[in-house]
Amino acid sequence: MTYSSDEWGLWYPAWLPDIAVRGKNLHVIYSSWLNGYGRDEVYFLHSPNGGSSWKPAVRLTNNETDSTNPAIAVNETNVFASSEDDVTLSREIYVASAPLKNPAGGPPLSPTL
Repeated sequence: MTYSSDEWGLWYPAWLPDIAVRGKNLHVIYSSWLNGYGRDEVYFLHSPNGGSSWKPAVRLTNNETDSTNPAIAVNETNVFASSEDDVTLSREIYVASAPLKNPAGGPPLSPTL
């Protein structure tokens, strides 16, 4: 999986993708270096039409340390996301959820939960 989003057209790797599907809604979460080489952050993508088009990527983490190992799940009312982060210098798991009524905004994954 690769992703390009900067003004110079540079390609950045995206890895550890996870996907959750509810009807035609596809919810994808992944790690990438989009905001600086060597610092993993977690991003969320949503397609409301089975993958024909995608909403812009939403950055879910913003830490000075790596945010990795993202996972995503969906039920009737919510989308759930988790990631592992080293913000406290001891790997911890963070979990967040968002209502499906606004999945394009993504769950606000943050160590300040």
